[in-house]
Amino acid sequence: MLIAKCSVRGLRAPARLHAVASHIIDTDTDDLPAGADAWITCVQALPHMDPVWPGKLFLTLTVEGDDYVAGDAAYLQQSFESTPVPPGSLFIVDPLTPHWLLDPDSVYGTEQASRWIGLQWELPRSQAAERCAEIVHRLKGRWQKIYDERYRAWLPG
Repeated sequence: MLIAKCSVRGLRAPARLHAVASHIIDTDTDDLPAGADAWITCVQALPHMDPVWPGKLFLTLTVEGDDYVAGDAAYLQQSFESTPVPPGSLFIVDPLTPHWLLDPDSVYGTEQASRWIGLQWELPRSQAAERCAEIVHRLKGRWQKIYDERYRAWLPG
């Protein structure tokens, strides 16, 4: 799932995203940098699917939210764990696979969750690797070792 690490210095989410009710996953299209399609925010996104996006993959950049992990059912079968996605993490979400984004300490009741805010790009499945490479380059990201076998071939060279 994790593709690259990028700088998020200077990225500021629209103010209204900080005021969204904690039980709502919300989006905004104001002041989108780097050709992103939407700002996205939540406090917890428990396992779910987004079947209205059959032809897309989501490339997501954490801008705010220090203690979050992301995962999906297909990667869980490979690694048995979720992936930490602190600010600067660029990761792939397949909307047709059960996936989640959460703060584990909050789920277990040891801390109150902070708000997670990110940028999201909608990549056509047929062009996802090429578009991802363009976005990593635009963000001056550093490719990471890709442990998820679905996306290993996306690594350059």
